[in-house]
Amino acid sequence: HPDRDLVIKWTSNSRDYEAAIRDAEVKAKNISIDTSDSDYRRPPNASIISEAATHITATGDINIISGAVAVYTKSQGTTTIEGFKNLNIKVNRYGCGLFDNGRGITVKGGEGSTVSIDTTAADGPAISNPIEGNVGEGITVEADRITIKAGGYSIDAGSGNNGKPFEVHLTGRDVDLLGTIYASKGAVVVDAAADGSAKIAAPSKDGNAVTADNGGIVTLNLNGRDSSIEGNVTATNKGSAKLALSGDRATLTGNVSSVSTIVYNLNPNTTVYDGNTVNLTLSGDHASHTGDLAAQGGNTLNAAYQGSASA
Repeated sequence: HPDRDLVIKWTSNSRDYEAAIRDAEVKAKNISIDTSDSDYRRPPNASIISEAATHITATGDINIISGAVAVYTKSQGTTTIEGFKNLNIKVNRYGCGLFDNGRGITVKGGEGSTVSIDTTAADGPAISNPIEGNVGEGITVEADRITIKAGGYSIDAGSGNNGKPFEVHLTGRDVDLLGTIYASKGAVVVDAAADGSAKIAAPSKDGNAVTADNGGIVTLNLNGRDSSIEGNVTATNKGSAKLALSGDRATLTGNVSSVSTIVYNLNPNTTVYDGNTVNLTLSGDHASHTGDLAAQGGNTLNAAYQGSASA
């Protein structure tokens, strides 16, 4: 009922491959789902599973604590979560926050909404499709504020259904991502509004904030003041990274490189993968980049510092 709260606490492990919510339409004011005692070896394997369609609408808060995957699609499954004020997802064992193995996940908050995904206690990315690839349609997240915390990859985008790029698109006024944005055959777009601010940070010192590999594409449009990228940016094996920081006082702290990937075969020959591209644009006033620029072999790195007093 849209005026009532829904609380689910998973206590039964009697059936395989189950979820607290599966292929259902749910309408409530506030929703709380706790499957924190589970992992991949005990059901539920996800807090929410879709093989057909799941549609969740809330006008208040949605809180999900999972011991495995929080939101999971498979086969022809789609999941839509919308209307909420705050969506908080925490994975405390093994797994991911949003994991599309089906036909897509859409998350769209109401006015003034926030999305928070925390997988630092797990070893999986916050947003992903299967690492073996060729599965999944894409994941979109739209809210006023998006916060993601991961110990490794914040986003991991590979090849999707029918070999097409798996697409991840984040849109918010304020965007704060801790963890590497990694695209290998997939495509990641982050759009942060001019009236907000964005921060993209590597999970560790000297780590990568952005890696575009194996034809993957990462596009960051960080338009707000004081936006920042903290960590290295690397494109390899025909990967492409497009970084646009247009707000005043934007900063990039880290090395930017477009380099060859060299594979040593068993025979005396080697294979060199070129064709990487990095486009870096800092167009706001007093913007700065601290770090090295490196282009190697048949690769491209374009860096433009266009704002007043930018360097």
